[in-house]
Amino acid sequence: MRGPKPHNTVCGGSTVLDATHRQMRLYLDGTSAGAVGLNAAWQPRQVPGAMLVGRSTTPAGPDGWLYGQVDDLGVYQGKLSDADVQRLFTEQKV
Repeated sequence: MRGPKPHNTVCGGSTVLDATHRQMRLYLDGTSAGAVGLNAAWQPRQVPGAMLVGRSTTPAGPDGWLYGQVDDLGVYQGKLSDADVQRLFTEQKV
């Protein structure tokens, strides 16, 4: 379904970082919704420590808490193709 969703409708969102092509791709309900270029200053890197979900971090500690809910999160090593994202959306259990 393209366009606005009815109020209180659940949708599946996915974001894929494509470092080779320097872009982020957004998917809604398994279908590509577009891509945006990365800032020219952005460089891929590995960072030590735990991954934070639902908040940001600063030198002073956690900040920017998400007011809401994160559900059914998946993190994958490597770039997912359009077909991978569609398959994950189709196979998910609701």
